[in-house]
Amino acid sequence: MQLSLDLLERIRLNDGRNRDLEQKPRGARFVDGKPDPRVEGAVIGYGPDYADIYRRAGSYISRILAGEKPADLPVQNPTKFRLVINLNAAKALGLQIPATLIAVADQVIE
Repeated sequence: MQLSLDLLERIRLNDGRNRDLEQKPRGARFVDGKPDPRVEGAVIGYGPDYADIYRRAGSYISRILAGEKPADLPVQNPTKFRLVINLNAAKALGLQIPATLIAVADQVIE
């Protein structure tokens, strides 16, 4: 399957590797798929807890070193997710974040 040029441009744009494309005006982001919204200036970041993923990867490595075949190990999906709210970005956009959402956030950036 061949990817279209437009799709490749969007992948490069979202991946953060091509800084020239990132300078194009895109509007403000409200929600980002990464748990740390400060990276892209989003108001809310929601995504997998990467520290937990790396910890679980360590258990896979120990199982492989103990002799298990990698092909026999089950595929695991993230089980822990992080919600981070950037109140600075929300304030700059004139948004009011509900207190109930702030209460359940793992991290609030003020």
